[in-house]
Amino acid sequence: MRNLATKVRGHTTAWYERLATLQEGYYYPWESTIADGGGEAAYGELVRQHLSLERDVLEAGCGHGVDVVAFAPLCRTLRAYDQVDRYISLARKAAAEQGIDNVTFLCRNSRADRNGGQVTVPALTASIDVVISRRGPTNWIEDVPRFCRPRAVLIQLNPLAPLDEYDWNRELPEGLRQSPPDDDPGALQHNIQTRLAKVDLAIHSCWTHDVPEWLHGPRDFYRLLTFGNAPEEVPSWPESEPVLTEIFERNAGESGLELRNRRFLWKVVFAQ
Repeated sequence: MRNLATKVRGHTTAWYERLATLQEGYYYPWESTIADGGGEAAYGELVRQHLSLERDVLEAGCGHGVDVVAFAPLCRTLRAYDQVDRYISLARKAAAEQGIDNVTFLCRNSRADRNGGQVTVPALTASIDVVISRRGPTNWIEDVPRFCRPRAVLIQLNPLAPLDEYDWNRELPEGLRQSPPDDDPGALQHNIQTRLAKVDLAIHSCWTHDVPEWLHGPRDFYRLLTFGNAPEEVPSWPESEPVLTEIFERNAGESGLELRNRRFLWKVVFAQ
């Protein structure tokens, strides 16, 4: 599973719901090659280290259930929630096809403004031993003291924007141009640390991964730039093909057009 190397337009609830109508599940529709060490495998390995058949797990932002299928057989129970109903339907179907029966799926948004002003995770008090989230929300952190058991482990993998704007971004048609990275490359880590501090938690261990990804051709370049947008919102492929082909051929190396995959993997132990 890949994360966008560019900072795409608004990952709002509406954005995710629209994406769910454009494709079956949350995945990236372009072809590319990613170097080893990008964080995804490290996340999976870290999660597996903390699972057992005596532990109850919560997944925040489960998408269409890829990790549910992978991790549910390794724990006692798994509660998985996502804000997009279509993803929950796909996740239920995937679990049923694999004969997985220890998962509870819920369509929820745990944000404070969706729950009467208070972050609310769909889990009972003191019911969870491990929280996992691959590119999911971070608001759930504020409810950890309520729903986590003592010594619970929290693990999340967050996508990071590239440190610098790609030179070719300024050459793109306005409808395809991506927002430049934040001025502060540590903004996301700071946000997470601030959320943790509000509930007297701190990061136990963390890793930043930064590896190249190479797009294979101009059409894959177009798929990345228009990811999550309805066709009427962006220039069509025939309109875009000449400029994208020229940019691709001028900037690509032997392996393709290089992007950067940056991710932040962290772990917290709830010590109460």
